Amino acid sequence: MSQRICFVVSCLIAVGLTLPQAAEAKKRKKESPHVSEDESSVILLSKAEKLAQNSKLSKAIDTLSAIPIQSTYSDIVQFLQGSYYQRLAMNDKKKSAAVSHAKSALDKYFLLLKKHPDSSFLKKTLENIATTELFLAAQSEPVNLELMETAFERLRVEKKFYLITPDHLRTYGKNCKSAPSKVCPNWLRAYLQYAAKNSIEAKTIAEFFPDLEREATPSFPNSKEVTGYDMPPGDLQAFDEWFKKILSKDYSKAYEGLKASIERFPKSKIKNRFLYWMAYALELDEGFEEARPLYQQVYDDYSLTWYGILASWKLGHNPYSRYLDSPPLEVRPFPVDSFATPFESKVLTRAPLLYRYDLNHLARQDLTLVKGRETAASDYLLQLANIQSLTGAYLSSFDPIQKIINRQDQMTFLRTTLKLIFPIAQKEHIEPVSQAEGVDPVCVMSHVKQESGFEPDVMSVASATGLLQLMPGTAIEMQPSIRRIDLIDPVVSLTLGIKYFKRMLQMFNGNISLALAAYNAGPSNAKKWINQGIAGQSMEFFVEQIPFRETREYVTGIFRNYYFYKTIYYNDTLKDTSTFWPDLK
Repeated sequence: MSQRICFVVSCLIAVGLTLPQAAEAKKRKKESPHVSEDESSVILLSKAEKLAQNSKLSKAIDTLSAIPIQSTYSDIVQFLQGSYYQRLAMNDKKKSAAVSHAKSALDKYFLLLKKHPDSSFLKKTLENIATTELFLAAQSEPVNLELMETAFERLRVEKKFYLITPDHLRTYGKNCKSAPSKVCPNWLRAYLQYAAKNSIEAKTIAEFFPDLEREATPSFPNSKEVTGYDMPPGDLQAFDEWFKKILSKDYSKAYEGLKASIERFPKSKIKNRFLYWMAYALELDEGFEEARPLYQQVYDDYSLTWYGILASWKLGHNPYSRYLDSPPLEVRPFPVDSFATPFESKVLTRAPLLYRYDLNHLARQDLTLVKGRETAASDYLLQLANIQSLTGAYLSSFDPIQKIINRQDQMTFLRTTLKLIFPIAQKEHIEPVSQAEGVDPVCVMSHVKQESGFEPDVMSVASATGLLQLMPGTAIEMQPSIRRIDLIDPVVSLTLGIKYFKRMLQMFNGNISLALAAYNAGPSNAKKWINQGIAGQSMEFFVEQIPFRETREYVTGIFRNYYFYKTIYYNDTLKDTSTFWPDLK
């Protein structure tokens, strides 16, 4: 009998279950005989997350322990257990207990790195390791500067410097001053390249090393002010050359030059731009009927673009009418795909179940890394985009959607597809903040889509951060006490970004196009363009003469977003650009 008991215990250990956990698993199976092992795991994940939301972290950790270690969800289990231990450490006022919890968190995180090097939770795990190391270093006596430097380096590599708070810098600076390590204060000098002048982070360093702060030169501009731009590629140079003919009303030469340019640059990414202005030049030279086929081509091939909208007005069409009514997509298991990588297969198996049990934040982490393959069927791409959008992985969802659009097949012209291109997201934050500032919420949603794709923790290579991609210097200008880490908070980013946009609106007499140009390229550039006379006509002519491609596509992209948001969700199809381009007088 004792040998049999030992055999059973050894089997339980082999699958990662203790006796009580095995009993719990057996009980669940008896109560729900038709629930798969995967679904049982997700049910436990959901139960643990609900316990954690109610601050019952120890119970949440125990609940996760009932999930077998060979489960498809074992990397999520280790990640969540690590994060629960990390929260216990931060909350425990007893130092010895806090240190113990933090070490347990690191054990779970490093186990995930070892067992699941391909996990979609890898980057988040590395961030959490760094912040846990910063916590442990501060608990040491004396403070462990080398461990802090290890954590700082992790965050530098992961491009998450904003997770270094003023409190971290104060602890490091104070101890660096009294007992410097080998790399301190050189590390602080390096950090100051990432800190905006007059930021609370820079001021914290100045408390201990004022000379370092005074001498520092940030490696990014304090605002989005654009001071120069690269030489444009050949097709853009050609367009600019022939557009001057339109400005001088030499329409015949403009048409011929633009036509020759398309032949010269057949793969140009601005073909719709060439075609629209060819049609415009031909209309003014020979009449609308001669230009109609060209306008129709722009409308047919590029209806989701700024130029497609302009062409639709010329033709008297409504682009929305091209899209067929379709029922909402259901989230269902993905079909077996022999071309899918092991990572894709795992993620696409997990995502529908995680979504069903309201674990969108976990599904989003998985789905963020999944791209739509060029060879995949359109219905598969649509299903992928749908679940990515539903779980909040909006930026990732635009990849499979773009592949569908490129095909121009029947999936392209479904209203379901259109709603995935223009999703309603962050509404619970956007509406109240916009209304409090007296700014059109639809305009803000269009702006957020263009800036960040609704991802609150996005940071650009230029260090613009958050939903409205505020530069650190601009954020400090709006709120001097702001911390860099605060900008990933949706409400903070929206509040400061909308306040700044409202300032631009007031500066440019309510002209949304000029305010957006100023938001992107800096108000001094927008004023310069007004003084140069390029803002004296229509919005159409203004955007074509903006010398910065990014700003031109930014302004027209936000207008495009606004047009379709108003059409799809408010049944209010714009007839012209007057909303964005009122009388300048």
